[in-house]
Amino acid sequence: MLIILLLVTLLAVATAYQWKKCQKLPKGPTPLPIIGNFHQFVYYGLKLGSAVAVYHHFEKVHGKVFTLWMGLLPTVYISDYDIAHETHIKRANIFSKRFATGTTQHIRDGRGIIASNGEFWQEHRRFALTTLRNFGLGRNIMEEKIMEEYHYRVADYTKTHTKNGAIEIHAGTFFDLLVGSIINKLLISERFEQDDQEFEKIKSALAESLENFGIVDIFFPCWFLETPLMAWRQKKIFKPFDFDRLARDRKHQWPLFHS
Repeated sequence: MLIILLLVTLLAVATAYQWKKCQKLPKGPTPLPIIGNFHQFVYYGLKLGSAVAVYHHFEKVHGKVFTLWMGLLPTVYISDYDIAHETHIKRANIFSKRFATGTTQHIRDGRGIIASNGEFWQEHRRFALTTLRNFGLGRNIMEEKIMEEYHYRVADYTKTHTKNGAIEIHAGTFFDLLVGSIINKLLISERFEQDDQEFEKIKSALAESLENFGIVDIFFPCWFLETPLMAWRQKKIFKPFDFDRLARDRKHQWPLFHS
């Protein structure tokens, strides 16, 4: 009986939340509590054959600007160039707030460049651009650093992977190491070498997290992710990343990082 009461209460709260939000948003297909328009999106996706066709269908029915609910998350779609130009270019200051998923906000606590908004985001953006320019962004020095690492990696593979006068390279392994090494070299002046255990751990952790992460995780609101019900899910997704260990290792290697 208690479970039924909780479910009815949850349904009522979700319905009230959606109804209140709908009053302030552009018109769109009628959402259901909790699942939103997922059922309609799936139905028309199977019927019309693609997501693009589904959006075109909603555009014909509801106009150039319409709202779709992805679970409890309302999303407004603009399918007209003039309207998009008006909102994103001419009135960019008003519509500058960017979409940040509940998962992203939960991880970063609304901070960083990706998950933040408003004045906090503008300050971080200015700092990031200044720092990247100091690293050589937009100048030939950036290209020189990238090509330097590329030539080093090719020479290294030539020594270790030459067989019968030809170089045998697994493209995925080669470019993973090359890109990771370029990023690391630009940030802390260190490159990853072949069979580097730290690099392999980072790559494996990223692959495991992406494998555990599903599209449904994007649409969970932040408050729901903080409930005990979802704690196991977040732990499973981000368990592979031991950021504290990586930070401790870097502090040990670079005394400058010590506070």
